[in-house]
Amino acid sequence: MSYDGDRALWCEVLALAISDALDGIRGVHRDRLLKVRAIEAARRYIIEPNHDFNFVCTNAGLEPEVVRARLAKQIADAPTPEQIVEQNGRPATNKFSVRRERKHKQKHRAQGPGVVSDFARDSGTGAGRSAQDSPNISFSKECA
Repeated sequence: MSYDGDRALWCEVLALAISDALDGIRGVHRDRLLKVRAIEAARRYIIEPNHDFNFVCTNAGLEPEVVRARLAKQIADAPTPEQIVEQNGRPATNKFSVRRERKHKQKHRAQGPGVVSDFARDSGTGAGRSAQDSPNISFSKECA
């Protein structure tokens, strides 16, 4: 399976909408009522059938009705918008946010000099230091 940048972008758009609905909207810094209304609007965007949500899901490679049904259950089980806002800007803990946070921590572990996680912390990629320390690099005649 190859990487599809367009699909990845739409998956991120969907993930942001889910986060807004379940954890609260981070960009809203005004009064409490505005924050509650923003969370309610994010939840309506997901729960109520609409063209925009269908477009995002379709471009993310997902069936909008299946996604909507699963998220409706998660939203029903999530804390109310008022409870989220009462957490002083911190997202309320729910199953979805805990799983996502765990996954994020695993994905972004502190890594050493390796390019990917397959390399040991101190082994690097093998292309660094010796080439940088040699000011005069010579090539064999076969390569020239």
